[in-house]
Amino acid sequence: MIATVERQEEIDRRVARFQRSRHARDLWPDISLETFRAGEAELARVATAVLGGAPTPVAIRSDLRARALSVAAFASGVGPLFGSWCETGRVTADPAIASELAIHLEHGRRRYARLRHELERVLVAMSARGIEVWLLKGMHTGARYFPEPGARSSTDIDLLVQPADWAGACEALTALGLVETRHPTQPRDSAWAEPRVQRVRSLVYVHADGPWSVDLHQSLDRLPFEGLETGLGAPDAAAGEVWEEYCRPVRVLALVLRQPPAPLAEELVSSASSPAWGERVRKYFLVPIAP
Repeated sequence: MIATVERQEEIDRRVARFQRSRHARDLWPDISLETFRAGEAELARVATAVLGGAPTPVAIRSDLRARALSVAAFASGVGPLFGSWCETGRVTADPAIASELAIHLEHGRRRYARLRHELERVLVAMSARGIEVWLLKGMHTGARYFPEPGARSSTDIDLLVQPADWAGACEALTALGLVETRHPTQPRDSAWAEPRVQRVRSLVYVHADGPWSVDLHQSLDRLPFEGLETGLGAPDAAAGEVWEEYCRPVRVLALVLRQPPAPLAEELVSSASSPAWGERVRKYFLVPIAP
């Protein structure tokens, strides 16, 4: 495995430019939109085949640039999953592409171990205050539905507490040395991170040592787009399942856990903010699965 060389100074410059422009070409100036879209389309084709039960192995096209496919996998959040499929023989790829995807998986595994350690610190602190925690998104689905937890790309730890426990949860996170920030588009939520500056370590894969945070929620209401709100409210305890994967029990959404993923009409492989070239969009990859 030979990692793509990324100098930290260049990463910092590109991230700074992107934060001003919101143009993805400032992150990946060497990748054209056409090449990126081709990589996206190939990832969707292969994922559809694998998840739909096609005979394996499924081959990734050999005419694609390894770096372009790696960037597309990073932007869509499926790099570690494809790395796992290559490792287990469900997918085959040219050596250059397979090597890039193996790096995604290596960092996915290391990152999961890191986030698991941080999650268990938080759960101990919450439990000591008698706070029941709901575990959302990656730290739940990765350990439950993916080939292995590290195959699910995760950037943060999403937790939900009841509104009555909000103040206590904030106190627990503060006691752990984390500092709160709030996002203007999600005023009900808050992100908690270490006070030190966390630098983006890679623009090609989710780096094991990259920035992380605890995203604290008090409801499932979201603002996925400006002017559009999903009003799901706070889950009732009766709708949850107690899960003991970690050092303290957590609640997870029982509806999701009791519904096997294979028969779903559509399986959400990735939902990630994927900045388009010159556009501001949120991209979702929906891969159809045969019932």
